[in-house]
Amino acid sequence: MKTIIFLILVYLAYRVIKSSISVVTVRWPREKENGGPPVKASEEMVFDQVCKRYIPVATSVSVSEGGRVYYFCGEECKKKFLESLKA
Repeated sequence: MKTIIFLILVYLAYRVIKSSISVVTVRWPREKENGGPPVKASEEMVFDQVCKRYIPVATSVSVSEGGRVYYFCGEECKKKFLESLKA
């Protein structure tokens, strides 16, 4: 019985240590090329309507239009979006 309890405690300790050490990260193709920082998998992501891809909120460029907030990967996409609204 003591052996079973010991094995359970060792397993639980292993799981706690493993979960505290491992950090899941995702790198976007542009960040790999530019050597940008990795993005944590738990970070909130938003959709860029111009590039048609998801980007992290922390690194996005936003604009409020018509009571709604739009997020973009950069200034170029933001400009393209604003120009499409004027046309």
